[in-house]
Amino acid sequence: MADENGGFGLGWYIVKDFYDGEYAIMHTGSDAGVATKVVLLPESKRGIIVFTNGDNGFKLIDKVINGYFE
Repeated sequence: MADENGGFGLGWYIVKDFYDGEYAIMHTGSDAGVATKVVLLPESKRGIIVFTNGDNGFKLIDKVINGYFE
């Protein structure tokens, strides 16, 4: 399941080269009508948490997160 660019531990996904060469720690969750995502960048002490309601929440979450880190 994990490749050389990432791993999985204790329910958190670890991405080695997420943004500007920095690694990220992520966790997602969803249920009917809701979706959430947490992205933490420990090296730069940044992070974002996005909560949505609706069946297509992850599409919005990805747009918000991409906009935050650009």
